[in-house]
Amino acid sequence: MTKILLAILFTLSMIVSAAPDAAADNEKVLNFATEELPPFNYTKNGLPAGPAVELVNIVCRKLQKKCSIEIYPWRRAEAMIKSGKVEGIFSVGWNKPREEWLYYSTPVFATEYGFFECNKTKLDFQNPSSLNGKTVGVYGPSNLSYQLEQFNKKMGSVLKIEIFTDNPSLFRKLSRCRLDAVYCNKEVGIKTIRQMDLNNISYSMMNKKINYHIGFSRVSTSRDQFIQFNKILIEMKKNGELKKLANKHRVTPAD
Repeated sequence: MTKILLAILFTLSMIVSAAPDAAADNEKVLNFATEELPPFNYTKNGLPAGPAVELVNIVCRKLQKKCSIEIYPWRRAEAMIKSGKVEGIFSVGWNKPREEWLYYSTPVFATEYGFFECNKTKLDFQNPSSLNGKTVGVYGPSNLSYQLEQFNKKMGSVLKIEIFTDNPSLFRKLSRCRLDAVYCNKEVGIKTIRQMDLNNISYSMMNKKINYHIGFSRVSTSRDQFIQFNKILIEMKKNGELKKLANKHRVTPAD
């Protein structure tokens, strides 16, 4: 009888102790960091905008949670999510090293990584070997630079890779034909070229299909919080809400 009472008391104490944690999760503001990555996330009229921003805000409303979104340089955004200063980050492509400090949501947008070239010095892309000995610029440190480095290893390290901290500088140098190619997200590259009015650059070869996710800090986000957020995203994919939002912004929803 005593053992039964002790077991009941222990169970009740666990429920009581868990209740404040659940309440704290519900009251906690979810802070998200993102970057300038048009057409997925960018600044408009001084505020974060774009399909990824709209998606995060919709999920927050559905969960009845207070959320804050701020745009930072990507290196700073990554440092903040790793240290737990923010709960979420987007838009992120998957790579193995990030799994150490991120929970990945279900894929939300589909895109591709590939190569851009200067029209005055075309490389006549036929296959990846066309890049042997060439200098390729890439934005980084980022998933882009990580994927290009992995590609280069498979090729036998035949590329010379130049890292740039912003896309405008990267494409400006390509427009002067001072790089052999640029490795970039297709939609981001095309958007950047149009914004800069660069008419001598072409997208020439796809390298890799990729999905974008919403990432959550393993330091500052409970697994329950992540599961709740991800559940809404999955529902939005199933009921067509995500597709409708993506079509509105002319980006591709992930399967």
